[in-house]
Amino acid sequence: MHVFLPFHLNRPCLKWRGRFVLPIVFFLSLLLLFVDNAKGEICFREVHEEVGITYSHTAGLMEKKDYIFETKGGGLLLVDIDGDDIPELYFISASALDRLGKSDSPRNALYKRLPDGRYEECAKAAGVDDPAWGMGGCAADVDNDGDIDLYVTNFGPNRLYINDGKGQFKEEAEIRGVQCDAMSTGSSFGDADGDGYVDLYVCNYIDWSWETIPTGPQRFGAWRGMQVHAGPRGLPKAQDKLFHNRGDGTFEDWTAYSGLHKVAPQYGFQPVWFDADADGDQDIFVSNDSCPNYLLINDGDGRFTEEAMLRGVAYSNDGAEQGSMGVDLADINGDGIFDIVMTTWAQENNCLYVSQSPGFFEDRSFSAGFGADTTPFVGWGVTFLDFDNDGDSDLFFANGHVFPEADQPGIGTSFRQQDLLFENEGDGKFRNRTEAYGFLRYPSHISRGAVSGDVDGDGDLDIVVQNLNEPPSLWLNEGGSSAGHWLRVRCVASSHCNPIGSIIELQIGSTIQRRLISSGKSVFSQKELTVHFGLGQAEQAEGVIIRHANGKIMHEYHNIPANTLLTVRYGEIP
Repeated sequence: MHVFLPFHLNRPCLKWRGRFVLPIVFFLSLLLLFVDNAKGEICFREVHEEVGITYSHTAGLMEKKDYIFETKGGGLLLVDIDGDDIPELYFISASALDRLGKSDSPRNALYKRLPDGRYEECAKAAGVDDPAWGMGGCAADVDNDGDIDLYVTNFGPNRLYINDGKGQFKEEAEIRGVQCDAMSTGSSFGDADGDGYVDLYVCNYIDWSWETIPTGPQRFGAWRGMQVHAGPRGLPKAQDKLFHNRGDGTFEDWTAYSGLHKVAPQYGFQPVWFDADADGDQDIFVSNDSCPNYLLINDGDGRFTEEAMLRGVAYSNDGAEQGSMGVDLADINGDGIFDIVMTTWAQENNCLYVSQSPGFFEDRSFSAGFGADTTPFVGWGVTFLDFDNDGDSDLFFANGHVFPEADQPGIGTSFRQQDLLFENEGDGKFRNRTEAYGFLRYPSHISRGAVSGDVDGDGDLDIVVQNLNEPPSLWLNEGGSSAGHWLRVRCVASSHCNPIGSIIELQIGSTIQRRLISSGKSVFSQKELTVHFGLGQAEQAEGVIIRHANGKIMHEYHNIPANTLLTVRYGEIP
């Protein structure tokens, strides 16, 4: 900590008044130290090994990456699959070229929390231990039967796991019409036409199949004078896909109907659905790697026009393409429109696209306080979270390079990189608090997906990170629930109405917090669908309003006690 004194002490002053000044200096120093560490009881502790998580991610070899797909992936899903209000951890693994398709190929892992706080691996028993080259996934109730289904993206056929309501799954991607055979990356469910059923956007990255990947020298490129894997620039781009839900949990390809087929293919990374222009329907922002991003504006009927450049989110502030990766949303400036945070390649700084008026955005990352600190890193996962329960959205960034060669002497960077935690100071300005809250006590990793949620049910938000070729990091928040009260809202789909895309507003006095129920965020990942609000020292929420994406009030509650889970059957009259 740095202590700055508001006056100058000269020698005469110290000589004649020392017995008065020095105690004052000491007192002020203690006061500033107290203020700086007012939330010092909060600390994040990494516990994956302690709680019995033995899974480790695989994507080729750690020390040698011959193909770009060996450095991507690493998504994870934090979802409550059995309705007990404690989310499970679903880790998506890739494989190795010499093991893919064989009996010893690495598989995805699903962990359920036991009453004693330890975890039990149950992917095979649940039917979700996919041995494919996994990238990531998202979650939603695709058939409106009241439970959460899972979509998994792969290099190769994607998977749709349908939940039986008890946490057991059956794979039905092909028979339900959402199988992609490309190199899929991020995915997200949203409602394109407002019919109450979730549709699916899938990003596709490179137009390769396992039969067409190059095996000769063309698979290599150059970086800082060293031979590394090629891409993405110079590799064939793939077309993203949009699938429309027919209302029974089966889908039809709407890529042409929606107008998406007219949009130039890019290296798609992560889509998110939200109402960017405040007209009552769900638009789609897509981060694209080393290409202009998309902002697909919805006409209300599920037809989209790409307008990212017009609306300020296609390029960096200086007009350059970026290595855009992870995405999350929060209403930072309180105008009712969600703002976009996006991670990027090193030396490009992570971006914060803040809405200036409905549908138009400006990057405020440097004025927000995290532009400079994120510039040295290759950013991947990102999650907004109120880790100290004070009512605003803080930020966590997961970082890691793509080239093992980054560890060579004289390069000035590293393969493993430090993840970062930024605390919102209450006015939309962020302060780097990575060290203050305990993260520097642990080794850094090659991080990819990152999500937040209350994994241990204690009333504060924890963080889970998937690390490339290593075990995950499970960061338990210790002290967040003591720092402030909280309220959690869980919306369950009804037969005719799905909560994905809805906005929950919470009022305390004149302050309104807004949260979006959304599917597929961060990078190739899914954060907890139950929405968490920090209440600070308030003993209750004076009002809770749940709005449909079109603005219609679906549910309204008053004087909800703090430290409560509010469960709502969405669209049904209580």
